[in-house]
Amino acid sequence: MAFFDDARRFGILVMVTAIISLAAGIGALTEGLDETWNLLDGIGGIVAALIMLGCGLCIFLDMEPGFLWYFFPEGAGSKFGAITGFTAAAGLALLIGLGPELISAILGAVIGVLLLAIAWMITDEKKGLRKKIVWVSLAVLFFLCLMHGVVIALGTGLSILTGVAEILTFLVAMFLLYDGDVKAKFGL
Repeated sequence: MAFFDDARRFGILVMVTAIISLAAGIGALTEGLDETWNLLDGIGGIVAALIMLGCGLCIFLDMEPGFLWYFFPEGAGSKFGAITGFTAAAGLALLIGLGPELISAILGAVIGVLLLAIAWMITDEKKGLRKKIVWVSLAVLFFLCLMHGVVIALGTGLSILTGVAEILTFLVAMFLLYDGDVKAKFGL
């Protein structure tokens, strides 16, 4: 299980998922330049993938993440830092990446705002019941994102790769979330 509880490997997995998502964003962009929604979806997907690529690179290299420094309270290379930074980056990416349909854009925006709020609550110094609720909420959201990956993987072509990569990423994120050191930061 050493693969599942290493922050550097998690960073690699986030980068691989981002690169696959970047290819999917470029595909959406070239698929329908005549349709405004496909254009917005493609641009949003590319920007979201670049955000996740930057997050994965910061986790892998344990480097200062620039404008997201607040979301890596212990540094990007620690398990807790990887979880908080990934949560913030995933929230921002979901907020920016639209998706192929309006309903996916709305759901992505809602989940993105929730992830950003959770990332903000993780990084404050308050302990107690609120932190435990945040941990449970994060576990539920990671599970929902894992299920989203399963649904995507049922598609065809590049969506299969995207779905499998998303499943693995959120599976490892859940393993990191269940790590004893990370749980201790949440007061569990």
